Amino acid sequence: MNRRSWSWPIFLMLIMLVVGLTWIIYLSRYQITPSIVDSTPQTPDIEVDTGNPNESKVAAESHVTITICIDPGHPSETNSGKAIQNGTTENHINWVISNRLDERLTSLGYEVVLTKQSEEEYVTNRRRAEIANEVNAALMLRLHSDTGPGSGFTFYVPDKEGTKDGHTGPPPEVRSAGRQAAEWLNRYLRDGIGPLKSRGVLSETHTAVGNKQGALTGSIFARVPVVTMEMGFLSNPKDAEFLKSENGQAQIATVLSEALDGYLQAILVQRQLKLKTSEEAETY
Repeated sequence: MNRRSWSWPIFLMLIMLVVGLTWIIYLSRYQITPSIVDSTPQTPDIEVDTGNPNESKVAAESHVTITICIDPGHPSETNSGKAIQNGTTENHINWVISNRLDERLTSLGYEVVLTKQSEEEYVTNRRRAEIANEVNAALMLRLHSDTGPGSGFTFYVPDKEGTKDGHTGPPPEVRSAGRQAAEWLNRYLRDGIGPLKSRGVLSETHTAVGNKQGALTGSIFARVPVVTMEMGFLSNPKDAEFLKSENGQAQIATVLSEALDGYLQAILVQRQLKLKTSEEAETY
C-alpha cells in the first residue's frame, strides 16, 4: 500500500481528536451543562379580576327588597264605601285595583303589604297608617274613588300638620317625601290613563276631613311618605265605566306600577350614592 493512501485518514483522525479535546476543555472551564427541555405545554398564569368592592355593594343594593304599602280605601270610621254609584261601589273598585297593583309590583320584585286582607274588612284610618309604619314602607299609596261633579284622577298630599285624637303629624320630612312622590307619579301619568285625565297634586286640605283636621287621619299618624290617589269619579258615568272594566282596571294597575317602579328606583339610586359617598368619606 502506498504511504500516501493511509497517511491522509490518520491526519483527519488527529484533527478530530484535537477539536474534541478543545471542546471538552471549553465546557469544563465555563461549567456549561445541557438544558433539559420540558415538552409539556405550560398553562399561562391568569389574573382573576375580583372587581371593585364598592361596585359589588352597589350591585347588591339593587337587590334589596323594597316594601310598598297599598291601602285599599274603606270600610273605615269615615265611610263604608258601599254606596252604589253607576252600578258599582267605591269599596269594590278600590279593592280590585289594589290587588291588581299588588300582583304587578310583586312581579317586579317589590314586597307589597295591603292594609286589609279582604274586601269587606273594616280597618280604621289610624290603623292603616300604623301598618305602613310597622313595615317601614318606602311609600304608602292610598287608593280611593271620588264622587262629585268632576272627572279624572287626583293626588292628595299632606302639606301641613293635622291633629287627630290629640296626635299631631305628619312630620316635615314625611310631608316633603310624600309631595315628591306625588309629583313624580303625576308627571309620569301626565298623559292620563285611558279617558281619565290628571287633576294634579292637591293639598289634603281640599278634602272635607283634611280641611277640618289639617290633614287626613291616615297621614296624621303616618311616619312614612304617604300619597292618596282618587282614581276617578264613580259619580261620573264615563269614569265609572272605565273603573269597572277589566281593561280599565288593568291599565290603571299597569301604569301605576310602572310609575311607582320609576320613583322607587330613583330613591334606590339616591341611597346608593349616599352609601358610596359615606364609604369614600370614611377612607379619608
